[in-house]
Amino acid sequence: MKTIASFLKLGGDEKLLLINTLLLHWKMRILLWVLPFSHMQQRIKRLNDTRQDKSAHHFPLKKLIWAVNASTRYTIRSTCLTRALTAQILLARYHYSSTIEIGVANDEGEFAAHAWLVHGDEIVLGESDKDYVPLMNMGEN
Repeated sequence: MKTIASFLKLGGDEKLLLINTLLLHWKMRILLWVLPFSHMQQRIKRLNDTRQDKSAHHFPLKKLIWAVNASTRYTIRSTCLTRALTAQILLARYHYSSTIEIGVANDEGEFAAHAWLVHGDEIVLGESDKDYVPLMNMGEN
């Protein structure tokens, strides 16, 4: 009930943002289940290549990241990659540039992989205490 009450207190634009982000998050989760990762990379590249006006921002960056984090609780098996893809597409819709970085770490003999989102020189989603070695990025958008 607390979640519903919190949602109802939001303004109309924020409600719409949250609903759209949740639907996008679910879409990214499903696409990652059914499509090869290389196909996802191509889709992101096409999205980045078709962006036009890069100047207008309807929501502050922090509000968009908040929406991704809030939608995570309601997305089955959301991963760092799912969140990063969702955030990158959402940021692109509101004309913010970003890059998804994917890295690996050796955590006491255990292999670990992680994805995070960078805007400018700042990690805006997926910050970690571990030292991941970046292996690749999914283009600037």
